[in-house]
Amino acid sequence: GVSTLNDLQAILDQAYARHIATTIILLPAHARTFEAMWQSGVWLAFENWKREIVARNDHSAAASQQTPFAVWDFTAAAGPNTEEVPPLEDAVTDMQYHWEGSHHKPALGNLVLDRVFSD
Repeated sequence: GVSTLNDLQAILDQAYARHIATTIILLPAHARTFEAMWQSGVWLAFENWKREIVARNDHSAAASQQTPFAVWDFTAAAGPNTEEVPPLEDAVTDMQYHWEGSHHKPALGNLVLDRVFSD
């Protein structure tokens, strides 16, 4: 919500003021989570939330006359985010990258970090 975005704005303002190198990462979720967001009518709000994060980052950077921090968006319904979900009656099979729809395992977190910090 707005208060969370205001909290982010305060963190960004401090990071820019103190010259703390920061990277913003929008973490992955399973494609089924995104499908549920679409079906329930909140997808536009989610997209607007992501745009607002970028806008607030840009605002804080401009106010401090610095280059905006990098923003990485891993919320696409692609790659590991689309791994097959075991059938409901299968209580044994584990997914490789997700605990469930909105929480990923360290294996996916490591892929994200490798992508962001490989140069």
